[in-house]
Amino acid sequence: MKKFLVIGSKRADASTIEPLAMIAEYVQNTLDDPEYTVAHCQIDELVHVLDGGMTTVSVAASGKPLESFDFVWFRGKLAPALNELAIVARYLESKNVPYANRSYAQREPFGKLAQMHLLARLGLPYPKTVSAIAEYMPSAIERELAYPIILKAIHAGHGHSNYLVRDAAHLQELLDAEPDTVFVAQTYVPNDGDYRVLLIGDESLIILRQGLPDSHLNNTSQGGGATLVDQKDFPADILADCRTFAQACHYAIAGVDVMFGSEDGKPYFLEANSQPQLMSGAFTAEKAVLLKEFFLSQMA
Repeated sequence: MKKFLVIGSKRADASTIEPLAMIAEYVQNTLDDPEYTVAHCQIDELVHVLDGGMTTVSVAASGKPLESFDFVWFRGKLAPALNELAIVARYLESKNVPYANRSYAQREPFGKLAQMHLLARLGLPYPKTVSAIAEYMPSAIERELAYPIILKAIHAGHGHSNYLVRDAAHLQELLDAEPDTVFVAQTYVPNDGDYRVLLIGDESLIILRQGLPDSHLNNTSQGGGATLVDQKDFPADILADCRTFAQACHYAIAGVDVMFGSEDGKPYFLEANSQPQLMSGAFTAEKAVLLKEFFLSQMA
């Protein structure tokens, strides 16, 4: 038995798109063979689980991983979901599942979910991650994570829509308050702060950020303190990994965030920010020196 999956997006105006069930029926009739079964789902109806080098993207309703299908066809007005399309397309490539069209994978990793998938491919450490729309998030977290957890909006920054979640009731309260927000949920890593590794061309500036006593957020934009770290006091291999991460994102200017667990001492990459604070925040004079050197080198 061969299995065919149609993936669409319901973000476009429903009056302008072909119903997925109709498309699936069309494929079934076109194949005209009982040895082929055709399933369908929206791209928002996928659950992502990332744990080290192990990643799974599955259909929420059936629990079937995408690699259990023999072919995937992306169909519909998909422009509003291009970021998610790239994530799923690259996942299919990693699992050797054919799909159409392969152009969907040609997009840089944008947002926290895409970057967690990138870190998994690079073999760099990150907190175990789960992502799904609000309807499927509680059950996915119950299966994969233990409270407390961190809940972050995929496309938020500067500590906004970033929560330390105590339990399932607290989670539901947050999801109800932001029903249209897509989140990633991650294992909470106890820490004494995190490092913003600012990369500008070939130079770097390393800043230790430490949050207020009553907050899990280390962002200086959320009131956290900042200390400039001498590069020789920072692990050289982690600095090299920061650069690998930024280069894989094709960022010449980036703020890579990495923390070390206070209990296990292990590093965890959090994100690579393509728009780090430069004119504001901590150590603006030091940032300006590196920026001037970079700009001049680019215009030489």
